[in-house]
Amino acid sequence: MKLLDAMKVRGYYFRQHLEEEGWTARKLTVVDLEEEQREALEESGIEGLRRILEEQGKWTFPALDIEEVSPIEQEAVLVRDGAICAAVVVPTGDAELERLGGELVEQIEERSGVRLPLCGDGEVELASLESRQLIVVGGAHQNRFAMELALRCQTGFVDAVVPGDGGWVVTGHVGLDGSGNDVIQIAASPEHRETAVEYLLEGLSGDRERLVLRRRHRIEQGEEMRRHFPDWERYAGGLPGRIIGLEGKKIEVPSDPAGLADLLAVGLDSGGPDVNLYNVAPIDIAAQCARYYQLSGEPRALQLFRELLFRLADYYLKTPEGASYPADLDFRLGTVILYYARLEHESVFSVEDRLILSNLLLACTRSIYEYMVKMWPIDPDAPTRHNHETFPARSLMYAAEYFSRYGVRDVDVWRSLVDVTFSGELWSRRKQKENANGYELMAFEHGAAYSTFVGKGLNMFEGDCPQEVVGRQIAVTDNFFRPVDYGDAHVNMGPASADLADILASSTEEMRVRWYAQESFSRRPEYLGNPIHGIPGIRGVYEGRPPQGGGWELVRLEPRFREEYAS
Repeated sequence: MKLLDAMKVRGYYFRQHLEEEGWTARKLTVVDLEEEQREALEESGIEGLRRILEEQGKWTFPALDIEEVSPIEQEAVLVRDGAICAAVVVPTGDAELERLGGELVEQIEERSGVRLPLCGDGEVELASLESRQLIVVGGAHQNRFAMELALRCQTGFVDAVVPGDGGWVVTGHVGLDGSGNDVIQIAASPEHRETAVEYLLEGLSGDRERLVLRRRHRIEQGEEMRRHFPDWERYAGGLPGRIIGLEGKKIEVPSDPAGLADLLAVGLDSGGPDVNLYNVAPIDIAAQCARYYQLSGEPRALQLFRELLFRLADYYLKTPEGASYPADLDFRLGTVILYYARLEHESVFSVEDRLILSNLLLACTRSIYEYMVKMWPIDPDAPTRHNHETFPARSLMYAAEYFSRYGVRDVDVWRSLVDVTFSGELWSRRKQKENANGYELMAFEHGAAYSTFVGKGLNMFEGDCPQEVVGRQIAVTDNFFRPVDYGDAHVNMGPASADLADILASSTEEMRVRWYAQESFSRRPEYLGNPIHGIPGIRGVYEGRPPQGGGWELVRLEPRFREEYAS
């Protein structure tokens, strides 16, 4: 089915995009086609509409670029035409997991006659995915390749706390790049390893000429995770309370995901310029539902993710008179695209769904690019960066990775802007633009996301720059582990978050950073977290020591501030 036909089934029709302004103006920027544009579509189809819009310097919602979605295999191919194209990756030096990997190789050979190679976690690089499937044994806290994968792909979830002691998981990490190859991951406490292996191998079929492993996702949470992770009824029941227009109201929450999405979609209505509600909660909920599905295997979470993506499409394409830029869409769009790339293979998404949604997300990406260039233009030589610059740049980075698979022409332009944003003194300066507890850390967090996403780990930072940033965060955390609010912040009586420390702890032995990351999670064990912050799936087992107490803590002033203010 072609894009226009798929849209008609859902009652959609193309709209045009007008020039962006600041979102608080609530200008309608996605509106109905003009008569001349409609005639071009009706007479010459999508190509006719494309031509006239290009002449006018406009584009459509949804985009027109993706005419056919990439094919998705529901199986990981281990042997193709008699040639082995997969390997099992185990953590070198971990005797138990090396044994588990060996047993997996033996079982596959016993059932198929094929013996897969067994590799140590230091022998395999992410580039291997371009040519073969990988079966990874252990979580990110155990397997160095699994940690590299989580840092690079930024949608991992198997680590020291997921599924945790007493749990097990078998999953696939799909849509990591354009090759079509996946990572299959198995992790389990000793008492469940036999069960996990058997579950994994139930999906094995074929012979020495063609051997495949069906994609499966199942997680059995450990005792600690079960204690703190909300069941679906509790989680779904709390979602309406996150919608500004529904706060404080007694509401019967629909049990089906479609009905719940209808209710939550109220949150996309800003009320126009006179009311100006912060109308982005349903988008954040969509991203969090994707993570909920990963951490639970709950099918209703995946269904709600899909439904909320279509409510976003409804907002843009069915709102009478038109739609405006959702509040701070540029903060979270990239995360939504990242999760969509990982989950679009699920059977809940039809080919027609993917055709509409991929073009919708592409149009949204074009709007955040225009918004960033107009509202937050980057000065390459500026000494600091602001989180309102790094947020959209991070979203464009994720979007460029996904849409490059379709040859979208904008990708090179987006990547150039991303590279300029994440350049210069971001990597060496201990303090960036916004002097506010919480916000000022985000530029560094986004820098870490960039550095790891482009495959450089955290090596783009110079010296101990990020460690000093975390040191300053520790200094403004009180003895009850609460953040001291200053600048553009709100009174927060809960434990401090440690997104940047979490990222650093994955790659540093510095004790206070590891302690801060561990202490934050111990005091507030939020498995879902805020989906627009941090990098999931990288938590280890840390034994750091708290900083020495009992005296004044002094934090070194960024020396370049003196130079700038003196000049």
